[in-house]
Amino acid sequence: MPGTPRGCQSVSVEVATWGWAIALRWPARSLAGIHALCYPAGLAPAGAAALPPDHGRAFRYGVRTMRAGALGLCWALLFSLMWGLAPGCAGGQTAADGLEAAEVAYAEARRALRRSDYERARELFRALRIDHPYSRFAPLADFGIAESFERANAHAAAVEAFRHFVQMHASHELVGEARYRIARSWERQVPRDNFLMPPAYERDRRTATAARRAFEVYLDEHPTGEHHADATRRLSALRNRLAAYELYVANYYLRRDRALAAERRLQDLLRDFPQTEAVPEARYRLADALLRLDRPREAIAQLERLVQEHPDSPFAAAAQVSLADAPH
Repeated sequence: MPGTPRGCQSVSVEVATWGWAIALRWPARSLAGIHALCYPAGLAPAGAAALPPDHGRAFRYGVRTMRAGALGLCWALLFSLMWGLAPGCAGGQTAADGLEAAEVAYAEARRALRRSDYERARELFRALRIDHPYSRFAPLADFGIAESFERANAHAAAVEAFRHFVQMHASHELVGEARYRIARSWERQVPRDNFLMPPAYERDRRTATAARRAFEVYLDEHPTGEHHADATRRLSALRNRLAAYELYVANYYLRRDRALAAERRLQDLLRDFPQTEAVPEARYRLADALLRLDRPREAIAQLERLVQEHPDSPFAAAAQVSLADAPH
């Protein structure tokens, strides 16, 4: 394997082989030593093999062979274990090997992503995360999985995958980018205007609300982030869209003479979206609702504020006419 210290492996194999040879080569001679230890001269049982003429020499020879066999066995076990388990010897990966393998795996996954082979890219990113969970490429693999969903226009899955990245790698340098991608993925799910359909603001506002909140989180958490200007522009557009929805609902209530419901909706609009394009009309409609609820002073206050804060709005001119006709 590339990067494996072959010298260390060779030494381990040679010593292990030598140890096993010693341990297995001399069993008969070791048994002779055991025989000498157990059966001193003249005490051998009936049928036992006769001892050598020189009993002392046989005894010493047996002890030496026993020691050699035991030592060989110890060396064999030790270096066999080292050969099989030590990460730096005999085929194990070093830290450098693991880093290199993780980098190669990441590059391969990125190539699949560039080829728009999103399923394959996700498989490779997941395998990298499993095989190298502690490498610096593991967080990048999580980000790559989310990016593959985003590029495949699977925006709901992208939101969840980027959220997972933020939760699992809260201190990573790409957290800001992930939060921006969450907001963009929500934004891409917002209904678009189509001449065959009602205006987009009249339809489901759930995704627009989620996108708005995601952009607010990004701007709050990363005030100097790379996408600050773009996120600010997109957030402003979403707020205008949501304010238009609230105004649409309020006008619906006014047309059906439900002044109280309209007033609540308009109050919410002015509180939640004070800097949007809908504010001048919202103040004018709120004054209308208050007059219907027999609260003329509050209505006059709204008209005066409209003229003061939005003098160039077409609703300011209408407000001035209403103020001129209002009782004082």
